[in-house]
Amino acid sequence: MKTIEINLLPPEYASEKPYSLRNISFVVLSFLILIFLVMDVYKLIDREKAFNLHNQSIERVFEQYRPFKQKIENLRKRAVLLNQRRSELAALVNQRITWSDKLSQIYMLIPPEVWLSTISIEREISKIPLGRQAGAKAKNTPQKEEVKILLHIQGEAEDIGSIGELIARLETLPYLEKPRFSSINQKLLDNRSVMSFTIVAQVNPFQTGVTSPKARVLSGLRSVE
Repeated sequence: MKTIEINLLPPEYASEKPYSLRNISFVVLSFLILIFLVMDVYKLIDREKAFNLHNQSIERVFEQYRPFKQKIENLRKRAVLLNQRRSELAALVNQRITWSDKLSQIYMLIPPEVWLSTISIEREISKIPLGRQAGAKAKNTPQKEEVKILLHIQGEAEDIGSIGELIARLETLPYLEKPRFSSINQKLLDNRSVMSFTIVAQVNPFQTGVTSPKARVLSGLRSVE
């Protein structure tokens, strides 16, 4: 007797065959995706290697130009320093005064009882030893030259007090240092006894022409006179 089996289950409830087209397609698709992922990983690795090599080449180039960069930085710092010094020198030049201005300031400080006859400049050069070693002779000692600019003021005054007042006023000028008597004598001028004097002061060329408040006051008094 022959038996016939009839499957009455709907297709959606039927068990799927292991080698069905759907399963085979899913396996093939998964394998292709895996291959693409592996290829992308290798591409990323190659790009990373290329990036590292490029960075190394850039670092080598930087190492070659690093000394030039340091020189450029040093030149920039030197340029800034030179600009600062130029500005300072320009400020000093703007503050300087000429000898005519200095003589005018000296004239404004002269007391009424004093009149000048001569103003002269002397350049004095002296040699100063730098230091002597033990047992060294004086002629073998190194020396340097020191240059001084001396201002000589000659004139007459009615009394010695007026000359002292002139010296005190000259001390207020910033470009004159240590004004002092060089000589003083009594003589007759037009049948009148006067004091003939010479004052010496050292000129400081590095001082500007900015006078002290006391000197400005004395100059103002002289201009009023």
